[in-house]
Amino acid sequence: VDAGGRLPPGTPNLLTLARQQGRATALVTTGEIGQPSNAAFLPPANAAATAPLDQLTGETMPDLLFGGGEGDFLPTAKGGARQDNLDILLQLGRQGVEIVRTEADLRKLGTFRTSKLLGLFGNGPLPLASRGGSEPREPSLPDMVRRAIQALQSNPGGYLLVVDADSAARAAAVNDGEQYLREAVVFDEAVNTALRYAGDKTLIIVTGYRGVGGLTLNASPLRTETGLAVLGTNAAGIPALTWATGPAVDAEPGNGQPVAYQGAVAVGFATDMVATGKGDGAEGLRGFLDSTAIFQLIRDKL
Repeated sequence: VDAGGRLPPGTPNLLTLARQQGRATALVTTGEIGQPSNAAFLPPANAAATAPLDQLTGETMPDLLFGGGEGDFLPTAKGGARQDNLDILLQLGRQGVEIVRTEADLRKLGTFRTSKLLGLFGNGPLPLASRGGSEPREPSLPDMVRRAIQALQSNPGGYLLVVDADSAARAAAVNDGEQYLREAVVFDEAVNTALRYAGDKTLIIVTGYRGVGGLTLNASPLRTETGLAVLGTNAAGIPALTWATGPAVDAEPGNGQPVAYQGAVAVGFATDMVATGKGDGAEGLRGFLDSTAIFQLIRDKL
């Protein structure tokens, strides 16, 4: 996959292969649908190597797409980011795709689907998990997973659902340990939702896709600090939870005392990822494997 999320022309991805086997297909993300890690699951690039979103039609798109990135679907004249004046949402709507934009709209939908469904719940990535307050416009990751499974289960040929917990990676990238733990809890709830709604015979795989340097509890907390105190910063403004690879430290001239933590942690470097699963085929997730082994395991179960 290149930097624009494009596969070499003619290369089938997992959702394409699943569709060829008669399965319903879906992608759910807390990031932007069009970002490279997600666009790789959209229709493969054509000979002209245009962006995956440009190729979406009512025929080629997965049965269900939930996430952010509405701006990538709309021209600048309609509040989007597209410079080519192309309105993909208008095209999809004319081709029978149902489009929803809020959590309330999603709640109103029935679980039995006869048309394809596109849920765009933000102009960019979806907000990070809330610390409380008013009811959000955006559905939570567990809610999106539940609604996706309910919509896909009506297909007699089964389904393939890809879920991207992008929010956790974003929290790690800005070295926000407290927010990262909050996102990890939400992701755990999403996994439990999948286990509860998908059924015992469904293969469910959970894996990371990039390293963030290893979250650690450093030496910054005071001895008297316990519990939630370690999630914040001490009197000097130094976080107790940080990553082994960062962040950068700005030192005050003359005394070398850290006064601010800025910059992102190192992400995307080569490191081993944990992969686990439940259901038929999960026994293949053992020992050290090439990352392509997960693709092959899913492909062989389609």
